[in-house]
Amino acid sequence: MPVVPLLLALVLGGQLEEHLRVSLTASQGDISVFFTSPFSLLFLCLSVISIVWPFVAQRRRRPTQPGQAKE
Repeated sequence: MPVVPLLLALVLGGQLEEHLRVSLTASQGDISVFFTSPFSLLFLCLSVISIVWPFVAQRRRRPTQPGQAKE
């Protein structure tokens, strides 16, 4: 198991949980606040891009086989 993510989880996990609880209390339990805020949407989009990008880059780098049509 990688050490860096484990350390980040140990250091930031408590604060993350506390702030999540506070934000859910402020929004009266409505989780849509995480999807309607412009900052939240920005970070969600960046997260999706950072997850999808390695797969796209690997697909672009893969050499095509002779006789195989390029997609």
